[in-house]
Amino acid sequence: MRRIGSPPLRASLGQSRCHEIGETLAEHGYLRASVWSFTRSNTTPFSSVTRDRYLGFGAGAASYNGRSFTFNTFSVPAYNAAMEDGRFPTAFGMPVSTTLDRMFWLYWRLYETRVPKAAYRDLFARDADRDFAGIFRLLRSLGFVENESADWLTLNTRGCHWVHLAQNLLALNDVNTVWSAARAIAFPDRISL
Repeated sequence: MRRIGSPPLRASLGQSRCHEIGETLAEHGYLRASVWSFTRSNTTPFSSVTRDRYLGFGAGAASYNGRSFTFNTFSVPAYNAAMEDGRFPTAFGMPVSTTLDRMFWLYWRLYETRVPKAAYRDLFARDADRDFAGIFRLLRSLGFVENESADWLTLNTRGCHWVHLAQNLLALNDVNTVWSAARAIAFPDRISL
């Protein structure tokens, strides 16, 4: 029987399994590269989705320039036809405010498990500790922070687990809605979330 005040069984089992996976991979020479990926200790981790800005080529590729997200059509024939006609194969896009741009940056840094505060200053000419004071305080109070300095905030295994769960809760349904609509119609007029 579960004691009052103890975490729900489902959450504690998931966190325990996440911790076991991380420990097993660490024993075999892997380092955490993000909340969901690991890499060998002698290699440079890479993930296109954690880059600050990126340009996507090909059907279904996304681009982000800090002011907007755009997605190419998911249809290979429609993509090829647009390219042959000299048109952009952009199926849909979303404008991004400067505040949302900073939040996206923080989101992907948390996904990488480390928030480089100096890089935030360099990119946005702002102070991460001031802009994200409430979020950093919440992460600390929930016991999600392993290390913190003036230049870095690093998540622990528990933080990685819960950041991944929060992403699933807050974004996965919207991502699935967008991808389903984009696969059904080459150039959708509108996608409602």
